[in-house]
Amino acid sequence: MRSSTLWSITLSKTSIIKKDNLYLLGHSMGALTAARISASRQDISGLILQAPMVKFDQAVVNYARAAHPLASGLIPENNFREGATRALEKANIYHDNTRIKALLISSSTPTLLFLSPSDPIAPYSEFKDLTDSNINLVLLRERNHPSMGVIEKNEYELLVNWLK
Repeated sequence: MRSSTLWSITLSKTSIIKKDNLYLLGHSMGALTAARISASRQDISGLILQAPMVKFDQAVVNYARAAHPLASGLIPENNFREGATRALEKANIYHDNTRIKALLISSSTPTLLFLSPSDPIAPYSEFKDLTDSNINLVLLRERNHPSMGVIEKNEYELLVNWLK
C-alpha cells in the first residue's frame, strides 16, 4: 500500500479531516487535474499539490532534459515543444488549459504546495512567487520529481497542521 493511501486512512480515522470536507491531492499532472476540478466546483475544502506540473510544453522539455539528457542535447527544444503542442491538439486541449499557476492565483481554495529546488521537472523556482494568503508553499530539499509523491513523516506532520 502506498504511503499516501496509509496517511489518508490515518487522517480520516483520527477525525483530522471533518466528515463533510473534501480535499483533492495531486502529483505532477495530477496536480493540474486537481486544480482544474477545484476551479469548477464550490465544495472543495482544500488542495494538496505535490510537484505541480508547469505548462505542458515546458513540462515536456523539463522531463526530456532530466530523464534523457543525451537525447535532449541532440534534439532541438522546439521539437519537444512542437510534439507537446501536437499532442495537446490531438486531445483537443489548449496550452492555456495547462497553466496551473493561473488557476491557483485565481482561486481562493486553501492550497498546500509541496515543491523542491532539486526537482528539475516541476521546480520550486516556478512557483516561489505564489504569495496569496490561501497558498502555503512547503520546500522539500533534495527531492526529485518521482519522490515528491511520497509523504514522509515531516510532510505528514506539516499536512496535519495545515488541515487543522
